Amino acid sequence: MIKTSNLNEAIVKVIRKMQTLAVISILICPNVLAQKKPPVSFPTPNAASLGTYGQIPVNYFNGLASVSIPIHTIDDKGISIPIELSYQALGVRTDNHPGWVGLNWNLTAGGMITRIANGDADEIIVSTADAANPNTKSYLFNYGLLSDDNNWSTASVLGPIIQNYVTFPPSDLSASPSPDEFVFNFNGLSGSFFLDHQGQWKVRSSNAKGTKISMTTNSFDLEGSQGFQSIPLARIIDKIELTTPDGVVYVFGGTAESIEFSRNEGRRDETYNSVTATSWMLTKVIPQSGTETILNYERGGYTIISSDSWSSYYYANYGNHSSSTGSPKIVHTLLNPVYLKEIVTPGQTVTFTRSQTNELAHRDSSPFYFNNPGAPPTFYQDIGNEGSKWYKLINISVKDNFTEKLIKQFDFTYKDQLDSRLMLTSVQEKDATRIKSKNPYEFYYYDSEYFDLPGYASMKTDHWGFFNNYNYFDHVDNSKISPADINAYTTSRDANAEFLLEGTLSHVFYPTGGQTEFVYEPNDYSSIINSYDTTPNFSLTSLGFGQKKIAGGLRIKKIISKTGDAIPNIREFSYVKSSASFPTTSSGILGGKPTYFEQLYPVSSMCVGNAGLNVPCAGATGSYWLFSNRTAFPLSFTNGNHVTYSEIKEKFPDGSYKIYNYSNHDSILYRNTAIINSGYYHMASFTNIKTTDMSYVRGKLLTERSYTSVNKLLSTNAYEYNKNPDRFNDHVRVVDITATSANEPIGAQIHAYKKFLFEPYIIKTTVTNYNQNDNSSLSSVKTFEYNDLTNLLKNEVLEKSDGKELKTIYKYPSDKSSLSNTFSSSDLLVIDEMVGKNMISSVLEVETYVNSTFLKRESTIYKKHTFGGNHLFLPEILKSRYAGVNLDNLDAQYHKYDNEGNVLTYSSNNSSKTSFAWGYNQQYPIAKVLNSEYNEFFYEGFEGRLSGSVGEAHTGEKRHLGSYTVPFVRPNTKSYVLAYWEYIGTKWKYQLEDYTIDNKVISSVGPIDDVSVYPKDALFSSYTYKPLIGMSSETNPSGSTKFYAFNSLAQLSDIKDNSKNIIANYNYNYANTAGNWQNTANTICETVNDLEYNNYLGTTGNKLQEQIDNNPFSFTYNKTRFVVSDFNQNACPPSYYFVYSTDPSLTSVSISAKRSYSDNTSKTMRFKIRYDSISNGQQVEQYVNIPITGTTGSTSLQVQAGSYIEVEHIETY
Repeated sequence: MIKTSNLNEAIVKVIRKMQTLAVISILICPNVLAQKKPPVSFPTPNAASLGTYGQIPVNYFNGLASVSIPIHTIDDKGISIPIELSYQALGVRTDNHPGWVGLNWNLTAGGMITRIANGDADEIIVSTADAANPNTKSYLFNYGLLSDDNNWSTASVLGPIIQNYVTFPPSDLSASPSPDEFVFNFNGLSGSFFLDHQGQWKVRSSNAKGTKISMTTNSFDLEGSQGFQSIPLARIIDKIELTTPDGVVYVFGGTAESIEFSRNEGRRDETYNSVTATSWMLTKVIPQSGTETILNYERGGYTIISSDSWSSYYYANYGNHSSSTGSPKIVHTLLNPVYLKEIVTPGQTVTFTRSQTNELAHRDSSPFYFNNPGAPPTFYQDIGNEGSKWYKLINISVKDNFTEKLIKQFDFTYKDQLDSRLMLTSVQEKDATRIKSKNPYEFYYYDSEYFDLPGYASMKTDHWGFFNNYNYFDHVDNSKISPADINAYTTSRDANAEFLLEGTLSHVFYPTGGQTEFVYEPNDYSSIINSYDTTPNFSLTSLGFGQKKIAGGLRIKKIISKTGDAIPNIREFSYVKSSASFPTTSSGILGGKPTYFEQLYPVSSMCVGNAGLNVPCAGATGSYWLFSNRTAFPLSFTNGNHVTYSEIKEKFPDGSYKIYNYSNHDSILYRNTAIINSGYYHMASFTNIKTTDMSYVRGKLLTERSYTSVNKLLSTNAYEYNKNPDRFNDHVRVVDITATSANEPIGAQIHAYKKFLFEPYIIKTTVTNYNQNDNSSLSSVKTFEYNDLTNLLKNEVLEKSDGKELKTIYKYPSDKSSLSNTFSSSDLLVIDEMVGKNMISSVLEVETYVNSTFLKRESTIYKKHTFGGNHLFLPEILKSRYAGVNLDNLDAQYHKYDNEGNVLTYSSNNSSKTSFAWGYNQQYPIAKVLNSEYNEFFYEGFEGRLSGSVGEAHTGEKRHLGSYTVPFVRPNTKSYVLAYWEYIGTKWKYQLEDYTIDNKVISSVGPIDDVSVYPKDALFSSYTYKPLIGMSSETNPSGSTKFYAFNSLAQLSDIKDNSKNIIANYNYNYANTAGNWQNTANTICETVNDLEYNNYLGTTGNKLQEQIDNNPFSFTYNKTRFVVSDFNQNACPPSYYFVYSTDPSLTSVSISAKRSYSDNTSKTMRFKIRYDSISNGQQVEQYVNIPITGTTGSTSLQVQAGSYIEVEHIETY
């Protein structure tokens, strides 16, 4: 995830650029104006934070704990890229393969766009099928199929589409009438976009609505396996550019290594259209300064994913057809993944190192299904026989590009073995030498001693893909399945609470010694949302009073955070309705009932417009059932979860609690709705019918109530959301076609519906506080109005409890016509250019009114600055006007910038000017001069790569040797001074003199450092840095310097005064998280359970010592273990045991003897064998000796027994 800097960050970070300050801050907090903040800040280092623990956010609506681990943040040239790990705490879906950081973990470092295909890929080309018009199937070139506003969803349009689709497979040349959905996630921004019926890109997003999209297509050669050819793809989308409302350009794809592809098994066509580009990785971030952040990727072979599949069909009174047979099978998908290699900015390079895993493999993941020429599946010329390759991230390293020094690195360790999924076990930060390190983050998971997670494609899953340890087909004849089996099969897919925890994160141990434990419970629900039966039915079905049922997956029950022996901080969560009538009723709602039998009705010809009728078209006779282990009913997921909770209670350690209520299916306002129209050709279904998705309006917080530990209401926050009746006009038109599979009766159905794009933003908040003494209350109401095209806040009105109304109006570049006359005509032309660069989120004016009476106005005037061919639009003048005053007040003015957008000269309230110098590749401010123009001072600290030599410097790491010519010419008649530091003898001495000769030569025998020239009446300060670590020195106008030293882990260690005496020292004592095992008074003898010898339990001769861990910071604190203390045959005599067997005719007996430990000393076991002789019926006794060397011995004896044989162990000697 990449995050563009906001204003508040700018105050504490020295590398912010002013265009970022004025533009980006508005997205986050539009009522805080950029012009009220200082333009440049010089934060001195603070003691490094030891890190926090236990601050775990929770998505209450889904019951999911949000676990994240910060790794590193790239801050450079106004662009911020956090690198962090996040964990999806919903349980383990057994067929989901872990990514490169382990099961259920995700590494956020950059961003991507992923395609959800609706039919053929938008850019598909079929050149050999129609050489004259290869674009006939491409939606990109035929988006106008649904452009008729009055008829796009009627029979006249839908009829020909579905008829062409069914009549002419597989060479149908009609275009797919449904746009693909492109889902983006980057820079803290997320959403999706579509190409509409007018060829315009439409965005659905809560925080990037005003984003502009451009896309290019091209032919592409997909790299083959080693020694194999690449394959030529006729056309793919190769690059996508998104320009966000702040004017920053994000480029996705555009390189051969930054696009991922997928294909299913099945014969390819001549243009490889079955190989589809699925994801485009973020490759560039371009702020308006033009200085790029580059993300490089590399390919890593291919991976083959296998999944289980079962389907058959059953006819009832339908012609002469008979039902099909079927059996479970494995289907395959081949992926061509890419991996992030490095992120390169002007200031740093972050490198990602990976290696191949040894983890559990997919079932039947042979490349045979993709590279076997002549075999029925397919042949792709790029796939070799190397097989699937899965990788793990093992290291992230951070290098400073200015000094070319490695700063720090992070090691990742895993449980990585053949019989289990890849599990992340620790992340540890180390210094550049790898000698010193911080304590690691450690991760522990629920691990049952009784069972393990199954392999992939085991079919032992519930309806939602979680482990339930039951495969229906292991218990029934799978050759034929009929509708009579529906209940039994559906029941077999129910969730099983016993198996849901396995493999889920249980504990996180932090470098500080703190730890967090996660306690889960199964999802449950008391209601199910309906969709279609034979008619549209979006009602809610209750399971009955007080009834509930578990569903697959987990929700958080408790979060327990503690450090050492301290009292733990426990947060508890319950998901029940607070109503007195339903005190134990789950507030969970299941998003649809899984259905595995799909009933279809034959249609005599083609009909449209009859969705919802019991018999969709005239001439329907009989029925046809399709069975599959994939649910036919389109389940409703909200925020990625199948169960969502309308009400949640969170209890805190002091007994106080909060109750949250969310929008959900239990209100008709938030349910999916019927589609516009449907059509059928030859076969009609009532099960697999699309709905109009309204999931994005669910999961909105409606009320938040706070209570004391004695159940007294403290406060209530209530929220209302977008109710604009015109909001439904913001949509894209979609037509979806589904058809029966091969070997089934020909049939298809078509659905026309709208995909809504509007944002359910907050329009009203009401905060009510209750007096605990007299139950009185005070309320304040705040209302909001937005621009629906951009989701930018237009105004907000605060209605206070005293009756006063405070209104704030925000104006943006798109509001140019309503700006005040503070803006000149030339200013308005600049605004036009800003809009052209999509810099539409900059707040230009803020007006405030009290009870409709004008109070004040604040204005920001932008100016275009040109550097070479690049144009920067940056704040120039900040003005304000107050009630009763007819003139604007000049609050601040930015007189000069450099080509990176750094402020060079600034003044406030008509005061004297302050100027700045920037160094370290223009990343950090190195000088600040009060009462000076930018051209009136000079500073050289010799920290540039070619400027000085490494050695004992006054500040920083470099100084200058020999004479030095000061390259400064006085621009005016002011009096100037020359200041520098000179190394004389064994000390640095401060030299100050008048600067009366331009280009003066400083002649010095020893080194010099920190040379500056400035007006006599100015105040000069300078600064040095350890790039990516922090400020290393600051020198004030009097020449006194404060120094900052850091340890190898980039933590502040010392602060020194001008004489380099330590005035503050910092030590970082992390708790030791290793177990401290101490012996107890308890010892036992080790035993062995020998399954081969009738599960015999015997001692081994080893004496075991019990130990207890007494380190309160350890994961095993207060737990016990046994370790071998010594081998003691007297205290723990080894056991001798045996088994024997006879043949069915009782003519021989075989005896196998064993002792419970291995020893070089030989022992002999003596046995008595008794049997009745077959010759005379008398009992016979025989003796046999079996020598044992090591652990075992054996013998066989021939006998002539009648009815029985007995073996008795006599002695061991």
